Amino acid sequence: MRLEVIGQRLLTGRMCISQAALTFARTLFANTRKYSDGKACWSPVETEQLKLSDVPQLNALYERADSELGTVEHFVSQVEALLCECLRNSSIPSDELVEAIAVCKIRGVGRSAELCFQLQQEVGSFALLGGGGFEHLDMLLCCKFAEGDERILMQKMARDRLKSVQGGGLSGWCELGADLLADQPRRREAIKALQLALAMRTAEPSRAADEDAARTEHEMAEMYATLMSMEKPGLMRSAPPHEVWREPESSAARAARKEAEKAAMVSAWAASWEEVYALAEAICDRHIAEMARKQRSPDEAREAAELEMQMGQIADAIAA
Repeated sequence: MRLEVIGQRLLTGRMCISQAALTFARTLFANTRKYSDGKACWSPVETEQLKLSDVPQLNALYERADSELGTVEHFVSQVEALLCECLRNSSIPSDELVEAIAVCKIRGVGRSAELCFQLQQEVGSFALLGGGGFEHLDMLLCCKFAEGDERILMQKMARDRLKSVQGGGLSGWCELGADLLADQPRRREAIKALQLALAMRTAEPSRAADEDAARTEHEMAEMYATLMSMEKPGLMRSAPPHEVWREPESSAARAARKEAEKAAMVSAWAASWEEVYALAEAICDRHIAEMARKQRSPDEAREAAELEMQMGQIADAIAA
């Protein structure tokens, strides 16, 4: 089986899982709403017919779920259209589209699970009855690690963003600086990327110890070269002190050094796990916001741009 076929099945599988989770959440909320609309509750006012759906926290959860699920559903439908276009044209999806598909799975499953588990806590004994749908909540748990574990996907997104900054040299940092001056979704992502880079830097083993060791080695090299020059005049002129003192690094020593550097990097990455997931969440927010902006009418886009400009001016005035 060709590699691109395997990749295509992986990407389409993530889309299917995202849509399945969203459909499950919509169905569960619809069934629960039907029950709560007919469930009478006690009210201190005898003339008032209070229903379970009228309880403030449950009513607010219904409204929140409708809004958040609708936002993710719209994003998933737009990404699906882009993926279908690639499949029809037998073209390889771009890195941006592959990342957007990962966002579909992360947010589709994540939001569905979060909202459904909150709903379970608000409807009382109905969540324990068979036939309501709550007995199948484990399906959302399976969706979290099917076709790519959610946490692994988030770590990969954060790693790729950090590599684009650090591995790009000066241009990578310049792009990060430009994103810091961009609109809110990209600005927040750039801030989170910078925070992760700083966290990785501070979590690495202290560089002071390495500098002290290098300074001591240099001093010993000079001392050794001085002693050798007393026995063999001209040695100082023929070879620098560090070449006189230090023997060529063997392949085993080089491999050990690289392994130690890798272990230090993994340790720093694990210590910065909060910044890693915060960056991944910011990347998800940016994808969804930019996709929603593309679907706005010209008037809505202009009004949003003007509002963002005004907010930026206010923030600059406060900072000044």
